[in-house]
Amino acid sequence: MPKTAIQARRDLDRVTCFKKSQSIGARATIAVSSSGFSEEAKVIAKHYGIELRQLNEVSVSDINGLIRLDFVLFTHKRCCLVRAGVCFFQDLNWRLPDWNSADFIFPRGTNPFLPLFRSLDTDATWSLNDLWRQLQEATDPFVDIEMGSKPVARTVCFPYPGIVAVDMPTGSRCIRNVLLSLALSLEIEKVSIEDARN
Repeated sequence: MPKTAIQARRDLDRVTCFKKSQSIGARATIAVSSSGFSEEAKVIAKHYGIELRQLNEVSVSDINGLIRLDFVLFTHKRCCLVRAGVCFFQDLNWRLPDWNSADFIFPRGTNPFLPLFRSLDTDATWSLNDLWRQLQEATDPFVDIEMGSKPVARTVCFPYPGIVAVDMPTGSRCIRNVLLSLALSLEIEKVSIEDARN
């Protein structure tokens, strides 16, 4: 099928979809496209009274004037550090750790921005907050968490097979793993249109 015919077919499918809105009592139907409409689609749209608009022609005020929103919803990602601990280095036989194998648990209220960890190779330092940022760069920790649901507890392990030391009150110790337990949630905030504009 030639490209123009394929485009026309897609446009006709779009218009047919919008045509159905008339059967549910919609006052007006507006089709918006980022790539424009074929001549065939324009003819059909004119016949059914469907207004065709380019995406770059539509503003927020245009949309709100049509659907008359009273509020908008903002999603906030929330993360609470529940527990942080380390396993001391013993040997190179790495095993998946759990909290029962943790040798040291950081006290509640530990400053997450303190440079607690130090590379034995480069002398670079980082904090619990830096680990949280590394986790977000590597994956999405909020995946499969439902909006507005109760916080979900997740534990993550950072393996350091004897190449990192942790600074503790009793001195510096070589570590094998860092464990973090996090309470994660997606909270919804309802904001009025007036407040959202300010």
